Amino acid sequence: MKKGLFNNRVWLMAFILTLVLALVACSNPKTTRVGNDRYGYFTVPEDWIEQNDSSNSVESIQYIDPDRQIAITCIVYTTVDLTEALTNIHAFMDTKELDDILEEVITLDGGNITSVYKIYFHYPELETYIATYLFDGPDGVTRYLSAESKNDSIAQGIDIIEKTYSLTK
Repeated sequence: MKKGLFNNRVWLMAFILTLVLALVACSNPKTTRVGNDRYGYFTVPEDWIEQNDSSNSVESIQYIDPDRQIAITCIVYTTVDLTEALTNIHAFMDTKELDDILEEVITLDGGNITSVYKIYFHYPELETYIATYLFDGPDGVTRYLSAESKNDSIAQGIDIIEKTYSLTK
């Protein structure tokens, strides 16, 4: 075997290995656990931004991806119970022309949070897909979670809530 041919193969193998490692690093972004004991916790890519909406009349936190395509919102209701919160969401839905409405009862946190009311819909006026989750925590506090996106990135927001949300860190 010629020395030059061997060197070319070594460089080719090194290049391929570097390319594979780069692809793996890009497909597995670093994540961080966000939230607190009041709102609960979930895992997002570490480049997401926390945003607090001071104009909102309820206690809330929100995390948004850097491209502003996906938002995850957590609200704690202190004056509204679960029944009233569900009634309010349905009243809102009745006043809007929404598409693709899906309602179901699911669990979160590996089954530790039961009777979670999930409502998914498309809001054409805002060109936004929204998945909401309402439940009473073991502390008796009603919590609202939502994932919102203007495109099919909603699937990532739904996965973040359904696969990583819990009331404990």
